Amino acid sequence: MPVSDNINYQGPNQNYESYPDAGRQLSDAPSSVYAAGYADINFLDDELDKFSIFLKDFYDQCVLVMHDYTLLLDTSDTVLIESHKMSYPADDTPESISFKEYIYNFATSVATSSRYVNNFYENKVRGIYGTNALDIAHVARITYLETKRIQDFLDSYTGEINEPSEFRVIEVFQDWLQNATSLFQGFREAFETKAIVKIPANELAQIDQGKSKEFQALFQSKLNVINGSIASMMGQLYKDYDSTSELFYNKVLGPSLSFKLKVSKNIASGLSLDRTPLLLQEAQASKIGLDNQFKTALGDQIKRNRLYYDYLNSLLQNILQRDAYVNYLEQLSQKGTILPRPFISQVGEEESIQEALLETADNLPYDVNASSDHNALTNREDEDAHPQYLSRSGGEVSGPVSITGDLFLNEANLSEIIYSKNGSPKVASGAIDWDNVSNNQVNSAGETYVPSDLAITDTRVLADGKIRYTVNFGIIDETITSYEFEIIEL
Repeated sequence: MPVSDNINYQGPNQNYESYPDAGRQLSDAPSSVYAAGYADINFLDDELDKFSIFLKDFYDQCVLVMHDYTLLLDTSDTVLIESHKMSYPADDTPESISFKEYIYNFATSVATSSRYVNNFYENKVRGIYGTNALDIAHVARITYLETKRIQDFLDSYTGEINEPSEFRVIEVFQDWLQNATSLFQGFREAFETKAIVKIPANELAQIDQGKSKEFQALFQSKLNVINGSIASMMGQLYKDYDSTSELFYNKVLGPSLSFKLKVSKNIASGLSLDRTPLLLQEAQASKIGLDNQFKTALGDQIKRNRLYYDYLNSLLQNILQRDAYVNYLEQLSQKGTILPRPFISQVGEEESIQEALLETADNLPYDVNASSDHNALTNREDEDAHPQYLSRSGGEVSGPVSITGDLFLNEANLSEIIYSKNGSPKVASGAIDWDNVSNNQVNSAGETYVPSDLAITDTRVLADGKIRYTVNFGIIDETITSYEFEIIEL
């Protein structure tokens, strides 16, 4: 699937939301018009079994083809080589990507490097000398898993198959199965023939080497565009259809059918307007709500059927067109530029991988799926990898550093020791280790002098009754700039 440039979460909605216009009314009333319709649970069960067996066999054939598409890597592409090492570390062939590695990256690894490697692999497989087996294997996988989910749904949520709501659900699944079976006839043909459209020999004879190279460039650009469309549609098929399927069946359609079968049809039984008018009114209102909920869910399943058909039909048409362009490029390379084949057959004996993509992947929690492990990051051991952080081994921060909250140093909260008062830094006296303070660490107040010739030269009583004294004294040492007096009342 393509690697998006958008780093925001792009996966399926964590809560199911109804499709647009899903509230369309679908009648399930037991009447001569609707009745059982064309619903046939036994036919559906048998056909689902047959179709799932066909899909499994078809998928195995695609996987068998992919063993011949081990991609040789350009060792000068350091980003690709490093990504390959990180995504598949236990690799005996670091200069190639096998299909086994591709499956591991797709089904197991959550590293961004794995997505990068797989995207590179897919682009090559979809190009000249490639094959349509990879894309068809993905389509077969999605369809196979859907058949299993439908079978599980029928086992879990249907009962005696005697209610119109059950008939309608079975009919919708039969419609899906009919469309899927028809589509896979086309995929089977595309897989076996790989397009028969070619440039007529008489036209090819009319162009020289230079013109062949021009048409090679033309069809390569067309091939790039159509491969981009295939990658996008495949990604949307997984996101919009496959990833939400189990959630829809077990949280929406299944519970809606169960409520309708077990609650809605019996909720008003035994109630009458004359004896239990309030309860009857509430029961009827609840029945209407439950019925509408089921109709909405059934309408959503119809839209899911249409979504599946539209995606697969578009993928099939694009694969057919892509294979035609590949044929054109192979023909033109005979006169134009001969491109080296980048694939070899799978190296060594590898364990069976046929089942890998046919297993339902566990839904990863959001915090795992939306992020890469730190050990999967490049250059994580580079000392300059995170210049905004101080490393454990030390470092330097230049410029003012403002800290909000508490700052601890040797288990002491510095915010309780050092504070600011009137814009000046202060140290709390209680934080000072006075027992270990030596004399030379204390600022001395200097020598103490007693003034000489100390005498009161004037006494005056002020208007408020206070007395003002004028004191005269001699200065002993001219280095003394101030005196401190203490007046004691006797």
